[in-house]
Amino acid sequence: MIEILNVDHFCQAVPDLEKQSDFLQKVLGLLPSKISHQTDFDNQVLSIPGNSKLGWELMSPNTNKSFLHRFLDGPRGPGLHHLTMRVQSIEKTKNQLIELGYEPWGAEGNVVYLHPQKGGQGFLFQFYEANDEDVWYDTEPFTDNEKNTIGIKSVDHIAHAHKNVSGLVDWYQKTFGFSPYNGDSDNTSSGEEFKIGLLQLPSKQLKIEIIAPAHPESFVQKFLNERDTSVHHLTLEVEDWDRATAALDFHGIRTFGERSNVGAESLWHEAFIHPKETGGVLLQIFWQAKPGLWE
Repeated sequence: MIEILNVDHFCQAVPDLEKQSDFLQKVLGLLPSKISHQTDFDNQVLSIPGNSKLGWELMSPNTNKSFLHRFLDGPRGPGLHHLTMRVQSIEKTKNQLIELGYEPWGAEGNVVYLHPQKGGQGFLFQFYEANDEDVWYDTEPFTDNEKNTIGIKSVDHIAHAHKNVSGLVDWYQKTFGFSPYNGDSDNTSSGEEFKIGLLQLPSKQLKIEIIAPAHPESFVQKFLNERDTSVHHLTLEVEDWDRATAALDFHGIRTFGERSNVGAESLWHEAFIHPKETGGVLLQIFWQAKPGLWE
């Protein structure tokens, strides 16, 4: 098992970095850093409002031969490209990957990868070694007080689509030490459209939701047919539902899949924003009157 200290950031690959950065700032309320120019790509890390202490990195190709074109032109692009996690020792992480039956990929310096098709279950995982003073992304929690932004409270979870819930749940537990959410040993459930499993890091910084089709016509199966095993959506909790929906209306962004529970003891709302509106990532937003009402 790889010993994860914390999740540093996730990365979205897009064809136009400045356009996507503008969306993240004006609609989602993220705070930008300076754009960096690398050998064959440009990148920028933005700070996500709320208490998750996560960065949102953007990458876009800056040459015709950039490796990012392969991802952007493939079935999973544009969209979330990788998840970056900090570890205590990169050498130990390499050995742990080998013990798990995976070949460390791109092992240079204090960074190593788990390839999407060579153990990563359709997603690229990046690991880096750093002490507390040298973390790549570091910010204190902050509140978004800008106008016409949705008011993010936290990043609740990343949803990973797979054909087998129990198999991927077991993989996350054995590979990264994720544990069942709320300590529930029965961490899977079924609905009409899909089966789910919910896990979290021991630090409770981030949850991973595993979704699998409940039948051949499920929207999850259609996703798997088109994009294969990969990240399905990103879920954000917002501070105020009326503010969030008003901000989306202001920017002309339509939602779908709206659901609400307006009972006196369980008040919550949720909706989805289509990837065409977000630069390739399906976003789910929700609000709850108090913690634990929306699951």
